[in-house]
Amino acid sequence: MDQYPCYNNPPIKEALCEFHFKPKRDWDLTLPGSLQSALGQEYTGKPHEQRVIAFGVEDMVALDKQWMQLQDALLVAFEIDPPEDGMDHPAERILTDALHSGEEDRVLAWIREFALDAAHPNFAASVLRCLGHHRVGTSAWRTRLVRNALALDEVEIRDAAVQAAALWGNREMRCVLAAHDEPISWLGTYIQDVIEDLGA
Repeated sequence: MDQYPCYNNPPIKEALCEFHFKPKRDWDLTLPGSLQSALGQEYTGKPHEQRVIAFGVEDMVALDKQWMQLQDALLVAFEIDPPEDGMDHPAERILTDALHSGEEDRVLAWIREFALDAAHPNFAASVLRCLGHHRVGTSAWRTRLVRNALALDEVEIRDAAVQAAALWGNREMRCVLAAHDEPISWLGTYIQDVIEDLGA
């Protein structure tokens, strides 16, 4: 038996990855013709279908820069004025402005990454507390965010997630909290209070 499966209609016959670098001298435009003359008899076939997927390194660099700018702006805002429960915070404006920049899906992915950053729990919890004051994303997005935050080991992040859930409250959020088995007693008591409030 062959090591790899065989298909009657192969999904792909050839994949090509190209790296383009700025040449030190101008490219000789006669070289492709010379190459065709040398190899034309051996490679006479033509591709049945050709699909090109372009991956722009420049675009990724720009996105990384935007990600870092948003992160840095939040870090500075939190350092100047640490978030307090129940209080509006300047970082909320930073988040909403980013979401209204025309790249909502991408920004939501970045925000989710910030809010679940277990390596920096204080930063993640601060992001969650600010998010709780705004209904960002869809209800499903917010529910998944709280569920994922509750699954982390850092109690500071779990506490902030419960605060956000209390502000976002709906039946789905109540179910997420009810399904969570909280090991810290004081946070477990708080979760039960939120569940009761959301069920009222």
